[in-house]
Amino acid sequence: MTLVAGLRAAAYGVPFQPVGGVHGSELAELNGWRKIEDPYGSGQAVYVIPAIRPDVAVIHAGEADEHGNARVLGSPFWDHPLTRAAKRVLITAERLVPTATLAAQPESSSVPLSE
Repeated sequence: MTLVAGLRAAAYGVPFQPVGGVHGSELAELNGWRKIEDPYGSGQAVYVIPAIRPDVAVIHAGEADEHGNARVLGSPFWDHPLTRAAKRVLITAERLVPTATLAAQPESSSVPLSE
């Protein structure tokens, strides 16, 4: 989840994203991740992962149209934040479909119709 947190931070345009599950691990020290105190006063600290902004993301989709909109069939957990965090996205696809096919179900597109 630390990788996804870094990608989400970049996708959201923020410098870092908090993440749970790092306490007790040496990963934080090895990667130079920092802890911050809960700004809402719980007294707990949370690790924050810096934004990860790849130069290029390569995504393989089941379907894509000529404009680069794509529907990834399978796990949506990595592809969605990755396509928003990367500076450029390269889509490969099993088949080319008309834009209307993707527009009919925009919620199923991992790389959505133009934002």
